[in-house]
Amino acid sequence: MRIAPIALALSLALAAAPSHASDGFNPFVSANPDGFSWDGFYLGAHGGYGWFTTTWPSGHSTTDRGELFGGHGGYNHMVGRFLLGAEIDLSSATINEWSRFSDQVSLLTSARVRAGVTHDRYLLFATAGIGAARISQARFTGAKQSETHVGWVAGGGLEVMLTDFLSLRGEYLHYQLPYKTYNLGLGNFRYGGNVDLVRGGLSVHF
Repeated sequence: MRIAPIALALSLALAAAPSHASDGFNPFVSANPDGFSWDGFYLGAHGGYGWFTTTWPSGHSTTDRGELFGGHGGYNHMVGRFLLGAEIDLSSATINEWSRFSDQVSLLTSARVRAGVTHDRYLLFATAGIGAARISQARFTGAKQSETHVGWVAGGGLEVMLTDFLSLRGEYLHYQLPYKTYNLGLGNFRYGGNVDLVRGGLSVHF
């Protein structure tokens, strides 16, 4: 009779088929189709170059340039090939210009969300959030004033996992900072502008 071979074939097919119920299948599981996951916390260090552009009350613009170094940390969550995450960073900067008046961006920080798409060990991402900068104005007479300007920041970049726990990134960030009132003994004036950064970084993933 043919019943026994048919029953045997059905039994083998059922045994070979994936059992979603036994595996606790969830359509929203954070599995990367490429087989590599970016999930988890990370900490890192970065360095780069920035320029600060401001428009003075007279209407002319000036640009200061300099270096920055700092650290960052965050968390990534994968949904398929898509990444959602959050990151904070802090950078010490020497973005300045010296003349009769001297100005300097000495500190930059931000708290941002990140969203991107991955292809195995590569991540292309966009980011946006709250950004702040510590800016100082001084005169050769010794008068000085420092203010913290809080605005928004946005940008994007490319990151690659060099190993299972170490990644390398390159990114661009634009800080839009509101104007504040300064007075160095010659009357009030409004000062602010935007900071643009190009930086690279290394991150350790946990």
